[in-house]
Formats: sequence, structure tokens, C-alpha cells
Amino acid sequence: MDRWRQTLLLGRLVLWCAMFWFIFDGLPYIAAWRQRMSGPAPRNAAQPAPAAQGLSIVSFTLTPAAIQPGASANLCYEVLNAASFSLDPPHPAFTHAPKACLPVSPAATTRYTLTASGARRSKVSRSLLLTVQPASAAR
Repeated sequence: MDRWRQTLLLGRLVLWCAMFWFIFDGLPYIAAWRQRMSGPAPRNAAQPAPAAQGLSIVSFTLTPAAIQPGASANLCYEVLNAASFSLDPPHPAFTHAPKACLPVSPAATTRYTLTASGARRSKVSRSLLLTVQPASAAR
């Protein structure tokens, strides 16, 4: 009878060890195996792969689009894969960073043009118009 009791205790010990291994060490292996079996995660269709993207002006915004004389607006831009880019008319705070926002406060209505050039002579341009509205007369 003692021999059966020892065998049962040994069996329980083996089961407990297997259970602890499964919980603490085996689950990551099983999760990795399930991920390999289900295939790669689907890509977001809205964002192409970085290698497939070419020269582009991702964003070029002006907020607000109309100001009163003496007020300022934010001119924000982001370019991608550009060898060089420029802003016309030139701005003193323009640092050739691929993504930035600049405060602008022209005295008159001004058209801002961002031009990005690629490594293979490709160019992309976008323009925005900042309207300076005269102050309305107080009644």
C-alpha cells in the first residue's frame, strides 16, 4: 500500500510541475505558435509601407485661413522623402525640418508655397492663401 501512495504522490508532483511549466513557460511558446499559424497581422490599408512611399507633402495647413492686420496664423507642414524643400516667401523661423509649424503674420494677403524636391529631380508643390482682412468699422 505504501508503494501505491508514493506513486500517487510522485504523480501529483509531476502534474504540478507540468502545470507550473505550462503557465509560466509554455504559454508564450503556444501564443507564438498560434500567431505563426494564423499568419502575419493585416496591414492598415490607409498607410502604405515606408519603402513604397515616394516624395510627398503629407500635410500643409494654415490655421486660421483669414486674419485681421497684426494677428498671426500657424503655417504647419510635413514632407516625406524629400532631398530638399523650401518655403516661399521665405520665413526667418524656417529650419528645413521635415515637420514644423511656423507663426506667420503678414501685413497683406499672402500666398505661401511649399516645394519639395526628391533625389531623382521630382518636385511636389502645394500652396495656401492667407487672407488679411481689413478691420471692420465699429458702429
